[in-house]
Amino acid sequence: MDFVKRSIFSRVDKFIVLLLLLTILINNIYGIQVRQYLQLIDLLNYDQAQCSLIYGYDYGYGTTYKVDPPAKLSNGKSRPLVEKYGIMITSELSAKFYFNFFNFFRYSVFYYFIPLYIEPFSIKYQFMRIEDPTTSPYIALGLARDIKLLQFQTYVQEQMKTIKESALEQLFVDDQSAIIPDFEQFGYEGNYINSYQDPFWQFSLVTWLYDETKSWYGDKDYFSFKIIS
Repeated sequence: MDFVKRSIFSRVDKFIVLLLLLTILINNIYGIQVRQYLQLIDLLNYDQAQCSLIYGYDYGYGTTYKVDPPAKLSNGKSRPLVEKYGIMITSELSAKFYFNFFNFFRYSVFYYFIPLYIEPFSIKYQFMRIEDPTTSPYIALGLARDIKLLQFQTYVQEQMKTIKESALEQLFVDDQSAIIPDFEQFGYEGNYINSYQDPFWQFSLVTWLYDETKSWYGDKDYFSFKIIS
């Protein structure tokens, strides 16, 4: 309990609460005048290639749901399933580039600059699988927070047209030429979207300018306890 009291009433937590109240106040004052802004520009428009840019800014508040799936680590240990549901306040500047080559391959790059992201409270649930032989299974509950300032992130999305035919259906088709698919039958399949966060084009100006951020910056726990172990 002493750790919980020190964590909740530390200077850092008081600063987070003060910043949260200030953001809510600014939102109530300017929320009517300042709204989401998006602008679309066609940078390239040819038969072989197209490129569009959508840029804008936005800020708001709401709830958030995050999931870190279980995984086996390189050291032989395992990572539990972690789920969090909380409230957040955020602001962002974005630039999204959409490329289309030969009407067959899509490549998109999303750039985000996040001046402020505060998740003051989130309920945290952890579950270690019973199939894991390296540790004992457990279920844990806790309360967490997350704070990010002046952060730059890049996400990439790639997709190529594919086709899938049923060989069983072709047995009952009179026209055997239909076995060979036409180009028009190729399409963008949702199961083949390759999305990832770029590992190089991301940084935080706060951690770059100020090294001693481990105690208050990022994803931290107020407290956590096991209910089943």
